[in-house]
Amino acid sequence: MPQMTPPPNKKGGLLTPTGQQKIETAIGQTFAAENLRSSSAKIAQQAGIPVDVAIAILYRQRIADLKSLKTLFKTFGVRLRREDYDIVKPDELDSNPPSEEETPLESLWKGREELIATCIQQLQGETWVLVLQGITGMGKTALAKQLLAQSELTQNFPLLLQVDFSQNLPQFPTVARQVLGEEITQKTLQDGGETALVEAVVAKLQSQPCLLLLDSGEELLGGERFASHSFEQFFAQLTQSENLRSRLILTSQTPLPLPPFKTHQLTLPGLTKQTIEQLFQAWGIPLNSEADQQNFAEMVKISQGHPLTLKMIAGEIRTYPYYGNLRAYWQDYGYEYDLPTPISNPSASSPEAPQKRDLSQWVNTTLDRACQRLYPLYPLAYELLCLGATHPHPAPAKGWYFLIGDFSLQDQEEALGELKKRFFLEEENLPQTVCYHLPKVLRRIILQNIPKVRPEGETA
Repeated sequence: MPQMTPPPNKKGGLLTPTGQQKIETAIGQTFAAENLRSSSAKIAQQAGIPVDVAIAILYRQRIADLKSLKTLFKTFGVRLRREDYDIVKPDELDSNPPSEEETPLESLWKGREELIATCIQQLQGETWVLVLQGITGMGKTALAKQLLAQSELTQNFPLLLQVDFSQNLPQFPTVARQVLGEEITQKTLQDGGETALVEAVVAKLQSQPCLLLLDSGEELLGGERFASHSFEQFFAQLTQSENLRSRLILTSQTPLPLPPFKTHQLTLPGLTKQTIEQLFQAWGIPLNSEADQQNFAEMVKISQGHPLTLKMIAGEIRTYPYYGNLRAYWQDYGYEYDLPTPISNPSASSPEAPQKRDLSQWVNTTLDRACQRLYPLYPLAYELLCLGATHPHPAPAKGWYFLIGDFSLQDQEEALGELKKRFFLEEENLPQTVCYHLPKVLRRIILQNIPKVRPEGETA
């Protein structure tokens, strides 16, 4: 895997503003004459120098050896003169890349504190069924699991139960097995069918305080209604109860046809600019210059604060070859993000009326391109990403290493480490171990691009 090119052991050069302007003008003229869009990779390839060195030179990010400076200038038809660079000793400039250590979990919840407090208040009050709604990657599941960890709720609802319908059959017995257990579920089904099973689950939730998370609720739908009549019965009986000692949290990409009483459907907003800036700083991406701030503001506007997309972008920026240089990254790929995408809710009667961009389609395209950019840099990490997508359940590091077991342990560790640093994986802290899995939307995108590989347990 590519590593950061080490700075020179002795004195090196750092472009002066004059030298920086000189080479930028020469590069711009060269690519304009060829009617091509410039990029860090193309510049480095033409000059025959590592791409991270080219970025470091052009953005005065760190010192470079004089040979690379001269080569870059010569490639684009200008001569490197003494006034174009300053001589700098290695110890006079911080040449270390930003930290790629994992961010503490609490940092990921900056800006969501008020939302969490609102949800807690709802669940402690008259809301018995709380629905967290939003497009994929908006953080619904993460927020729901964060709620399950709040002491204000666990004190009143000590039993925590979870069902993910993206990994389990979207049928009512799946819920019953979590609430009642396998033995009671089977006996109730045999004696009275699903109607009796619904009554048994409701009775259990009425009598024993628990917090039940039903994840990926959109999987329960068949059109605008629940595909199973049992779920209609379940929610109707639950919300019509005189008293309910339990609370339900559902996540869904679309509104759910729930009874209006005792339920509350909350649409998750994108992250604020202030929150994203705090996260980028925590991830080792400085926003010190005016140009950084301008590019950052454009990024936030285009993404509409979408958490997963911004996290993946940050993962690219903070690793090879950019090492925290947002301007260089945005110069290379910023044009890709303002993509023309299908329009949601087009108005045929008023074609000139403002129309809303389909953010969900934009997210899919953006994440797909991030995956494709990984391959030429880290082929083994990309292979591990594709193999991991065929396994829907979280697995510890050893389970991921097993997928590329033909390679050395060092190669396995580096491949998994790269996926973690670039935020392709999410962590799940289980008893005595840490497991990793792909975000649902990313897994779906990858599987669409490798149709010959079927997920574990799925058949044609």
